Amino acid sequence: MLFQMTHPSPLAMESSVAEFIQFDRITKFYGPLCVVENLVLGIGQGEFVSLLGPSGSGKTTLLMMLAGFEQPTSGNILLDGTAINDVPTHKRDMGVVFQSYALFPHMSVGENVAFPLQMRGLGKAEIVERVARALDMVQLSAFADRRPSQLSGGQQQRVALSRALVFEPPVVLMDEPLGALDKQLREQMQFDIRDLHRRLGLTIVFVTHDQSEALTMSDRVAVFNRGKIEQIGTPRQVYDEPGRASSRNSSARPIWSKVSSRPCRGRRRSCASRPVRTSFQPVPAAWSRASPFFSPSGRSGSTSARRAATLAIAWKRK
Repeated sequence: MLFQMTHPSPLAMESSVAEFIQFDRITKFYGPLCVVENLVLGIGQGEFVSLLGPSGSGKTTLLMMLAGFEQPTSGNILLDGTAINDVPTHKRDMGVVFQSYALFPHMSVGENVAFPLQMRGLGKAEIVERVARALDMVQLSAFADRRPSQLSGGQQQRVALSRALVFEPPVVLMDEPLGALDKQLREQMQFDIRDLHRRLGLTIVFVTHDQSEALTMSDRVAVFNRGKIEQIGTPRQVYDEPGRASSRNSSARPIWSKVSSRPCRGRRRSCASRPVRTSFQPVPAAWSRASPFFSPSGRSGSTSARRAATLAIAWKRK
């Protein structure tokens, strides 16, 4: 899959007028440790916002406070203009998708999806109708009677997604939901989630440490570091104009050096030696357009990184 940044949806462009979710000077302490510091963030209705940052930067803590699993030490969280700090989790009417899926192993797929509807006291006929519609939406209608252990990782994640959507919440929260999937399934799920967002007009808050996910799926990206937002903007803005060092490290491609023409274990073709990271700079857009191997993941040992390094040096020589 070629790397391509998203453009803000019409709903997201309208969302700049009115903020549906507001974090007003949110601070969170765990004992003496401050994990979120005086944070201000607004998210519009129908917007897809990714919280991007390394582990320990405060992005998941912020998501858990929005869901109601954690309480802020100070500040207010507002939903459609109403403070929800004291509203219990089950009354916030938000769908949550976890990285670990959190499916009930003793229930079938259909029973897992029906669970939030049963907890809300809906009638049997309506539950059957909604479950069928939710499973059809993620193309799992034929798997309704299977147990989670009989499904692949991608199928389990789609069950978790349909369970979060079946009661039609206005807001869906996702905490690194694709981290446990392999590359092919992860790319397919990125497409599925983005497609559902556009079709249903959902407001999605998506936590990730993978810059490629954030840049390809989001209307806006908030770059976190040490409990603060260091930069927020569209994927193109964050990628082309990183504001600070941590933003550059999150969204820029590393420049590699020391490409050798020595043979690789007896093969005739040349290859790159072990790459050495020299600096972080945004790669010109022409490089990403010219190279079908361009990948923002930046994994030093990957084939795409070696090919990108070779291409970068070729462009420099020109």
